[in-house]
Amino acid sequence: MDRCCWPAAILLLSMLATAPLAVAQDAALPPLTPAPPSSVNLLENPSFEAAEPDGWQFSDWPPREETGARLIADSIRLTTEQAADGDQCVVFDLTTVGADRTLIVMQRIAAEALAPHDGARMRMSAKVLLGAGPTAQLAQMTMRQWGEEGLLDHQELRITADVNEWAEGGVEFVLRMGETNRADFKVSVGQSPDLANSPVLYLDDVRLEVLAEPALAASLPWGEVVMSPDETLPVMARISQEAWESGRRALRWDLTTPDGLQSLAHGEVAPDSRQEVLSVPVSYLNEGSYALRLALGADPGERWREVLLPFVRAEGPLAH
Repeated sequence: MDRCCWPAAILLLSMLATAPLAVAQDAALPPLTPAPPSSVNLLENPSFEAAEPDGWQFSDWPPREETGARLIADSIRLTTEQAADGDQCVVFDLTTVGADRTLIVMQRIAAEALAPHDGARMRMSAKVLLGAGPTAQLAQMTMRQWGEEGLLDHQELRITADVNEWAEGGVEFVLRMGETNRADFKVSVGQSPDLANSPVLYLDDVRLEVLAEPALAASLPWGEVVMSPDETLPVMARISQEAWESGRRALRWDLTTPDGLQSLAHGEVAPDSRQEVLSVPVSYLNEGSYALRLALGADPGERWREVLLPFVRAEGPLAH
């Protein structure tokens, strides 16, 4: 660490909450209870697993009289050739259309479905894979909100697909309903200027999610490696507003085996605020892999919500 940063580091350590230590002799812990989903996907059939498109509309642009269901069935279709999740996905096959064409999959979203989430943080994302064509290909994702006077707001994201592996892209935003009376969500892929390299692009796991704050979140702000002679593991813990107001304010921590099932030491903390920095003692740990298991409850020791954070204890350059 640069010498100019030492005072700040010393100040941070002095502010860390002391985490009382109780050494346990390989005490068995109950299985970690998975937290409930912290997000809700507003899209129907997001992974294209249904036998029919269900909720999705397929089209191309610009519109033309000769465009019909049969042409779109050749150009955009469900397939089992590839899948990032599950058994199938959707494929945009631009080898079936001419120059300056764009293929589109879209869902319409009623204002009634969005209204309960006004002011919420949202995330739209998808996974794409290039099957053939150019060396890379852009897929564009767009959410649009409409009112009586026309377009009110929109969110956009471009994801670059390549042939080596599924690529995932995402963007977060805050939903503002305003005068929205309808919305739509679409993913589009445009034709290549070189028709000899028309793209074939696969799309899967499409999401328009409402992001909820988890009841308990935790991270290791100084990283997942604790080097001796450091004697503490700093842990940033955050309790949601809802959990805090319901009286769930007791934190228990366990230093465990990597799977989180054997406690080597534990302690309890009663935070003064929703965000707390704990200083967990680790001086007695040998080099190796461990985990910190953090539990939240209304009473000390209760495991209503839990987080498991893997870390490594290693010998540092100043150990001797």
